[in-house]
Amino acid sequence: MLSLPLLPSALLTLSVAAAAYLQALTGFAFGLVLLALSVQLGVLPISDASQLVNCLTLFGALVLLGRGQLTPHWRLLAWGLLPALPMVPVGLWLLGVMSGDAVYWLGKVLGGIIVLSSALMLWPPRLSVLAGTRWLRVSAGALSGLMGGMFATAGPPLVLLFYQLGLPAARVRDTLLLVFAGAGLLRLLVAVPTGAFNAGLLPVTLMMLPVYWLANRLGARTVARVDTAWLRRLVAMLLLASGLAMLV
Repeated sequence: MLSLPLLPSALLTLSVAAAAYLQALTGFAFGLVLLALSVQLGVLPISDASQLVNCLTLFGALVLLGRGQLTPHWRLLAWGLLPALPMVPVGLWLLGVMSGDAVYWLGKVLGGIIVLSSALMLWPPRLSVLAGTRWLRVSAGALSGLMGGMFATAGPPLVLLFYQLGLPAARVRDTLLLVFAGAGLLRLLVAVPTGAFNAGLLPVTLMMLPVYWLANRLGARTVARVDTAWLRRLVAMLLLASGLAMLV
């Protein structure tokens, strides 16, 4: 059973609260923020931080699903989920391989993903002309599945693509929610029987569930009073700086 000393426990609690609060305000980057803070503060190894992100993301999806009234775009959901699912076990396998003798390079890979993701958030390429093409949707779904398997952060490729399709933001959000929930559930189902799931992290995960829920609810109540466009840029810039620090 994993037991964290007082200071790391406090830092992890603050990291989860900050990531969940920012997710409620900006609608993105929970996994990236929590991974970056956990690694930079030295609270959890990358593999454990990824597992925590996956469990908390699934918990958040279940809470939202429990409220009902989701209006996903079902065809777009299939385009996102079907290419992603086969790549989730591949990403999880790569995480296991690199968590052994290649921990140093695993951190570099994570840093590179954070840098690229945050740069695309700050300067999104114009994909609206290509967004409807089959190869781009399949590629974005597969890359999201790979990232979801490795680091439980399946968001950036599909977020970047889906929001340029001209659909209502609520339908895009609900579609992405179901894609991430499906990828996260598969990651969990593969991790448990293959030994990639750290059962010793369960007490810590359970302790973080109310932290995640409270911070997310607080963010949802204050979102109307915040300039979310400015905040998205600020979060992306902070993530960019964090990712660059991992690469140095």
